[in-house]
Amino acid sequence: IDIHNVSALTMKAMCSLVKPLSQKAPIKRIVIDYVNPAKKLERLMRGILPREVEVLIVEDADDKYAECMAASIVAKVARDNEICKLRDKYGVKGSGYPSDPETLEWLKSVMSRGEIPPCVRRSWRTVKKTPLGKTLDHWLRESQCA
Repeated sequence: IDIHNVSALTMKAMCSLVKPLSQKAPIKRIVIDYVNPAKKLERLMRGILPREVEVLIVEDADDKYAECMAASIVAKVARDNEICKLRDKYGVKGSGYPSDPETLEWLKSVMSRGEIPPCVRRSWRTVKKTPLGKTLDHWLRESQCA
């Protein structure tokens, strides 16, 4: 979960969705909520879409474009479903965000037993500032260099 940059994963996922759609149905415009670096995402999209497709990458697009509003709702439902799976598998509590007090309590509880489930981002400051997090962070750096 920590090996890849979140923006890079987001871009990869977008491309994997857009490419097959563009091959099955004509697309006139694609509107994407801002992802940094936007220029890289635009280049990726231009590489998989026909030249005539308008590509808009807009900050807060889910507040400005109906298609992004709808996609945001779909994404939230999908995320909630994934969190439910993590609850079943790892006992995750709360929303799964590090700012959520219930999630933080669960994380502290799990870490106090010397565990960090694979669904937890080790790059979270909450994890990094603990002794276990520092040890794990060191191990992750070493294993990436091997």
